[in-house]
Amino acid sequence: MVNMSPYRMRRRLSWRARSPVTLALAVAAVGVGCGAGERDTRVVVSPDTVIIAGGTVIDLSAKKLDVLGHAIENINILWTTMDSMVATVSAAGRVRGVTPGTTSVLAEMNGRKGAAVVSVMNEDQLPSLSRDVQPILTSRCATAGCHAGPKPPFHLDLARGGSYTNLVNAPAVELKMKLVTPYLPRNSYLLFELRGEGREPGTGIPHAHKGLQITNAEIAAIRNWILAGANNN
Repeated sequence: MVNMSPYRMRRRLSWRARSPVTLALAVAAVGVGCGAGERDTRVVVSPDTVIIAGGTVIDLSAKKLDVLGHAIENINILWTTMDSMVATVSAAGRVRGVTPGTTSVLAEMNGRKGAAVVSVMNEDQLPSLSRDVQPILTSRCATAGCHAGPKPPFHLDLARGGSYTNLVNAPAVELKMKLVTPYLPRNSYLLFELRGEGREPGTGIPHAHKGLQITNAEIAAIRNWILAGANNN
């Protein structure tokens, strides 16, 4: 039999006395077995930021997530807009741009709310591939030995005339993600590459383009083009 000093025994008994409380807190934190309360849920709207022209429509979606990030099914969504003069929203989440400005569109599910920021612009002010994005691609990417010419890396030609088809809704070689997903910058692998967060095919090892001198302002311009739907304009 192992002898235990009174001090060590008191510490052991003290830990055992506290352990049910610790366990209860841990279970409450993850919502396992006991059911997470409403305070542990959240509503996410997708896309959560959009840029559209007046008269243009876009469909938003929303889902309620539990504390573990799992979607909670079969919950009605109440859609509202903070400023119907800027954008309206239907009961199904279809947003229509009205006049230039910025507003929030809310999705409410059982008292919890999520929001999307909607910016409405005049048609001629929308981010443009030809005006805003292609000059960046031409100077930074579609250069000799890079993404131009007869045999560009990964067959990705970003020269004028081919960049739209080769980018928008085209699969990325490195990850199971599209190079550009309209309205969803976080699901657009092109931005990961431009920020130097790309991955080597087949290895998952991070890599960055050597000598790529792209500025944060240029990356922001490409991101805004994606937020506006990545149009061929």
